[in-house]
Amino acid sequence: MTTKHWIALVLNAFVIPGAGQYYLKRKKLGTLIMAAVCFIVLFLIVHFEVALYHNIKMYGDPTEALHHAKELAQGPLATNKNLYQGGSLVLALLWVYGIVEIFLSRKTG
Repeated sequence: MTTKHWIALVLNAFVIPGAGQYYLKRKKLGTLIMAAVCFIVLFLIVHFEVALYHNIKMYGDPTEALHHAKELAQGPLATNKNLYQGGSLVLALLWVYGIVEIFLSRKTG
């Protein structure tokens, strides 16, 4: 395995999935993987924040809501458990795919 492929593997494993493909000049695939990862992460964050906001609105008084912060944060996680687990699974699969794709491409590039 060349130094170029090792750098790509490290970028993919520790920076962001798709960065290694981008480094190896497979920019379309790298961009696609990075865009998918960013979209999923942003979607999960926004979804959690919106659910948390609705739970906080139920209290009316922000000071009262702070006293129940732990319960408020656990509410969206409990009610949308499958969504967050599914999103995490897709992120993990994209991460592994990016690493395996770089590892297998070392023979062709």
